[in-house]
Amino acid sequence: MLAGLAAISLAIEEYTTAIGYGESILNIDPDWVFEHDNSIDYKDVWFVVAIAYFHEGDFAEVEFAIQNIDSAYSISENDSNTWTVDGN
Repeated sequence: MLAGLAAISLAIEEYTTAIGYGESILNIDPDWVFEHDNSIDYKDVWFVVAIAYFHEGDFAEVEFAIQNIDSAYSISENDSNTWTVDGN
């Protein structure tokens, strides 16, 4: 339920709320997987959190969220090629 609320909050531009819901589910279960569709998992929640932080202007938290999706990933503000994760 928390993951869904995070996505809905993001969609209606309630970014702080989206971050709160997203981080809540990730604190409860860092390896969360949606039980009805295992293609939806913690990486999707981190992506929602990253987008919400982006809209809040907190780019350090964006990078932290993205690194939870891909720990080898690094963002460089001077290299726009580093601004995508998994094609997004």
